[in-house]
Amino acid sequence: DVTWLRDPRPYFNKGTYALADALVSTDCIDIPGDARDENACAHVNFNTGVLHFRPSNASKAFVETWKNKVASSTIAWMRDQPAFNLLTHEGVPGHALSPATAVPREKKGKPGHRMLYHAANASLLLGVLPNWLFGNGHTYFVQWHHETHAADGAPYSVHMTYQYGDTGAYAYGKRERMRQAGIWRADPPAFYGDGDDDVKFLVIADEGAQMRFPDDEPATIGTDREAHRVAIARHLQEDKLRRTTVRNGLALAKALGRVLVLPRARCYCDKIWNNLNACRAPGAETFTLPYACPMDHIYDLPRWFDDVGRGVLPDFREPGFLSDARVPSEVRASRGRIVVDRAGDARAGYPAWSSGGGGDAEAEDVVRLRHGFTAADAVAATAALASKRVVEVDYLGGAETFCGF
Repeated sequence: DVTWLRDPRPYFNKGTYALADALVSTDCIDIPGDARDENACAHVNFNTGVLHFRPSNASKAFVETWKNKVASSTIAWMRDQPAFNLLTHEGVPGHALSPATAVPREKKGKPGHRMLYHAANASLLLGVLPNWLFGNGHTYFVQWHHETHAADGAPYSVHMTYQYGDTGAYAYGKRERMRQAGIWRADPPAFYGDGDDDVKFLVIADEGAQMRFPDDEPATIGTDREAHRVAIARHLQEDKLRRTTVRNGLALAKALGRVLVLPRARCYCDKIWNNLNACRAPGAETFTLPYACPMDHIYDLPRWFDDVGRGVLPDFREPGFLSDARVPSEVRASRGRIVVDRAGDARAGYPAWSSGGGGDAEAEDVVRLRHGFTAADAVAATAALASKRVVEVDYLGGAETFCGF
């Protein structure tokens, strides 16, 4: 449930953290508030997904009490994390722990120099790990803070929280998030087409699945009172285009006997169990919109994988799949392309290789499909590309494709 990206032990021994009995991660998604280190996340629970104890007497006594509370409770929800939060907040009026250390202004922001707190009736010195370096499912996979604010440092870990798409049978949502971020390491070489020439891919160009909004409008969504109106309108427009595109992509991949590589998706409104503040989750009101949607935000992944297993849907891969270094170079190099007539539909963009993007429509290994093409049209037109390991199509957003299927 936690992926480690680099060794945190040196970090745990820096600054005030070296004095802590325990260090714990947080469910807080307010990165600016957490970075100020002024207890702005006091209202949010600690998360025991990442937890570090020093072998101090205080830690040993706390762990013994913690173990007994979980073991002796008759309350169904009294598992490790609720028990940890209840015990650490004993003796506290409200939810904010009392500061135990003061970090000098000149030290603030330096590795390991963070406020420590009196916890568990002041019997434990507790430090809270930064939510951008020990990421949760929102700070890492929705805010993508490590990419948008790389100067803040590379994460040590990411915990698969704030996500959807898991069942009792399998954690589909968590796995697909890790695949999409390139940190899942359990797939065999054959998943990437290595050693199996029969595995061939159909790729929908990202640009052809995304709306082209007017050049005089900002590319990102602001934080003013009216910004949410733009966010909602764009979110619904892009969702409509993407639904048609992916539907047609699944049908075309099945007709051609290929694995579908999904296009990168942009979301202009967050997804959360609670309310949204101007399309952003409470606590994350300033993060950049649009964001790269995790697959579980927009697809019913358990249903998809069930349908693949039953042969209803073709197999598919996550957005950005071909940029993974594990895809053999000979697979990426064996490429054909399809240009689809849009019949004047100007909603979507064009990849650079497409005629609409300035590419050569008459180039070798490029075929054209008429507007409203059928499955038979597609199979006949792409016969010349049958040997290509990758076929990329520039646009599939036409509602009349496959006769309106």
